[in-house]
Amino acid sequence: MLCHAELTNPNQVAICTTGDEFYNQSENKSKCQSCHMPALKGYKSAGSDSITDIRAHTFLGPHNADFLKGSLKISGNADGNRLTITVDNSKTPHSYPTGTPLRMVILKVIGLDRDGKVIYQNWQKNPIEEDKQAVFARMFADEKDNIPSPPWRAARVASESRLKPGEIRKIRYDLPEGVKTITAKLFFQLAPAPILTKLKIDDPYLKTPHLIDEITVELK
Repeated sequence: MLCHAELTNPNQVAICTTGDEFYNQSENKSKCQSCHMPALKGYKSAGSDSITDIRAHTFLGPHNADFLKGSLKISGNADGNRLTITVDNSKTPHSYPTGTPLRMVILKVIGLDRDGKVIYQNWQKNPIEEDKQAVFARMFADEKDNIPSPPWRAARVASESRLKPGEIRKIRYDLPEGVKTITAKLFFQLAPAPILTKLKIDDPYLKTPHLIDEITVELK
């Protein structure tokens, strides 16, 4: 927590709050090491002569695509043309995503007809504008109330839609007639593409949406 408890910007706006998120929730007090430093077999020290359980010191996080897979779970069911997607953060003792506020999680829902043709999408180009409920993120406003603002210029929190520690959230969609199959995918985005472009950062891993979980729902 010396590094991950809290970070404020020059305007004294708290932009990284993992510590508060962890300490302020009453349940699921699992230690950070449980997920980020998985157990393995090894020697406790260079002088040890017996193998025992130790913790990996790689401190896995969102820069590891395999670590992201399954970190959230989604499920879905349909009642007629009413689709409910459930996003499950019940096993995580901090908000999701946490850490740098450039991170966001995005839900993509695609509806296919009986011939496999796409006839529905919850968003096509910009999920923030087209389907806000599908975006899990914290947005900031600067002193001129421009939204979104880079965190280092933030004057206030403009919106907060991240999953809370332990939260299970339901998202509902009304589907058009003819949808027979739904595919839903949950992605982790480490930073918005416009900010990466503006900062001239051309890191393929940062630019790529990383799959967390996906499901298929058949409509009757």
